[in-house]
Amino acid sequence: MAAVPSRRTSLEQRLAAAMAEINIRGWRRTATIARTHPDFSFSRHRVAVFVDGCFWHSCPTCGHRPASNVAYWGAKLDRNAARDQEQTVRLKAAGWTVLRFWGHEIHSDVASCAVRVSLTVGSQMIAEPLAGTLKNG
Repeated sequence: MAAVPSRRTSLEQRLAAAMAEINIRGWRRTATIARTHPDFSFSRHRVAVFVDGCFWHSCPTCGHRPASNVAYWGAKLDRNAARDQEQTVRLKAAGWTVLRFWGHEIHSDVASCAVRVSLTVGSQMIAEPLAGTLKNG
């Protein structure tokens, strides 16, 4: 387990490259927000992005559970899924928008994942000036 990277995985690297390709800028990888560590965070726009590996986060489409050491892996994968839900709840309570991508989404169409990030961050960019004009108006 110590050999399994938790940061800068190949899935994260693919999404980072796709976001750079369409000129999405302003994200950080090392931020801690509401006791969570998103894979990418856009603090100015309050958007957190997670890239969840299908096995480690129990993807309903293609995740599987090992047949050996069932008690260990069942508990481990259940804890991971529960932690994901807790992180999402904490971030939303703190006013953040949360995007989660499954590994198979990154593998099959990383460009559309990057576009979803762009649209979410872009909608936050549009909402900021409007909120300012509404307060003053």
